[in-house]
Amino acid sequence: MAGILLSSVYNHYLTTYRPKEATQSETHKKDDLRNIYRSIVKSSQKNPVYLMNRDDHAETDAIDLKEQARALQHQLASLGEIGREKAMSSRSAYSSNPDIVEAEYIGDSDEEPPSFSVTVEHLATNQKNKGKGLPDSIVRLAPGNYAFNIRMGEQAYELQYAIKPGDSNKDVQDRLARLINKAGIGLDASVEKDERGNGALTLTSRKTGLPPGKFEQFSITEESESGAKGTVNYFGLDQIEQNASDAHFKINGTLHTSGSNHFTVSRTYELNLKRVSGEYGEALIGVKNKQDSLIEHVHDLVGGYNDFLDSVKGIGSGHFMTGKILNETVRAARTALDGDELPAGIMIDDEGHLSVDEEKLHEAAEIPDDKLAEQMKPVRELAQSLYSMAKGVSLDPMSYITRPIVAYKNPEKAAPPNPYITSEYSGMLFNNYC
Repeated sequence: MAGILLSSVYNHYLTTYRPKEATQSETHKKDDLRNIYRSIVKSSQKNPVYLMNRDDHAETDAIDLKEQARALQHQLASLGEIGREKAMSSRSAYSSNPDIVEAEYIGDSDEEPPSFSVTVEHLATNQKNKGKGLPDSIVRLAPGNYAFNIRMGEQAYELQYAIKPGDSNKDVQDRLARLINKAGIGLDASVEKDERGNGALTLTSRKTGLPPGKFEQFSITEESESGAKGTVNYFGLDQIEQNASDAHFKINGTLHTSGSNHFTVSRTYELNLKRVSGEYGEALIGVKNKQDSLIEHVHDLVGGYNDFLDSVKGIGSGHFMTGKILNETVRAARTALDGDELPAGIMIDDEGHLSVDEEKLHEAAEIPDDKLAEQMKPVRELAQSLYSMAKGVSLDPMSYITRPIVAYKNPEKAAPPNPYITSEYSGMLFNNYC
């Protein structure tokens, strides 16, 4: 029963917050993951033991809160280094055609970054194998143990499974999909239904582009001697519906290729190719002047804060302490800004939402750099305060869920570290950080 409940919670996470291609602010080194682990250990060492009610869906509320907090962290991190003196006036990139190419500035603000044009001729694609469409009837393979091989680049994997008497095509397809997904080898497996109700086992590589010297991302064969053969042909696992290919694009008229649609240019820009240029023409990439960057940063800060408040209000079982997280967020804003009319035209209303007086914001953007740092200090403090608050929420979202305490830790005896005491659901969802 616990396994079924755990599966439903992870399904909620994967379907609602399926990991997307990470931007620079979402990619981390091993030390970052260690710091997160240590923070969870430190947080949990003195925590009491709680009793969870498996029927109230509180875990999905915790996942929703955690992901909203992570989204706020990402938005604040993208403003610049939170503690840096010039973070709120640092430069940001622009793309004249964001439908074709999105751009983010990742260089040193003291350098004069280059501007250039980008024309997209072909997007990088992943490989997709789509098997035979089979009806939901008894599988026409003899019961027994089977095996097949998947080669990903230089790595080869052998997958083994069993067919039991009475199994249908759907039973075996679902079993294979779970087996491949659980293996964690860089493939996503699913069963796609057609208009007649037939199911086809579909395998898609997570990576795009072609490995060096290869013509495919993965291949499926039956080379194993440890199980019966017939799986690949029967289910059509080796049938390629879409070939993997590299992105082809021009920078200032010079052709380049990339295995991904997301890459950096001269350690200055992070580009994300969205669509082929075609009739849309080229995209011009450059940096905004400091005045425009400041205006954009203030709007991003205010928008991210307001979006977080509104998203928290939409989370919902009776076991979620909405008022607690809302009060903490609004209090962080009021403490940092300390007033009703704030720097750069930022205002806070009675409910805690922020708004911007555009005229005053544009006036602030014209202040010389030597005076701007002091003027924007409350805004930087707000960004830092919100970042710390969001980090704490993402580490332990279960602290905002009503949980009966069943045992306290012995205050006179050091408790052994238990990094997952925050909850088996929230504590183990940090695999997407690296």
